Amino acid sequence: MKTKTIILLCMAVVFMIGCAGLPKTTRTGAIHTIRIEKTLSDPKLTVQAGDEIRWVNYRTEPVTIEFVPDPKISFSCEKGFSGMVGKAKQSARIKAGEFVSVCFSESGEFKYNVRMTAVVIGGETIAPGMIMVEK
Repeated sequence: MKTKTIILLCMAVVFMIGCAGLPKTTRTGAIHTIRIEKTLSDPKLTVQAGDEIRWVNYRTEPVTIEFVPDPKISFSCEKGFSGMVGKAKQSARIKAGEFVSVCFSESGEFKYNVRMTAVVIGGETIAPGMIMVEK
């Protein structure tokens, strides 16, 4: 009987640890995807507060997203923007084939840049974007 209890407890702990890494849910359930290729699929996007915005890297090299001019943004959900002690960073690095996402909790215009390696060695392309969040 003790062995069965220990196994069940171990399974519960593994399940809880596995679920801890899942992204938080949005308040609205709407998901908007921005494809990062040579350019951004939707550089100007209008969303509702609580919608999730996902940046998916379809390039073969990593890219970096930076919000400018480094506003103090309040996210209601995030994946890939985590900072220290639960605070969100204003930038995120996306490996090839992966994505990061945020949900804005406040309305406003949020500008960002996607920094991508260019064809020229040592070169960099910057693709600007803007998210307009409505209440």
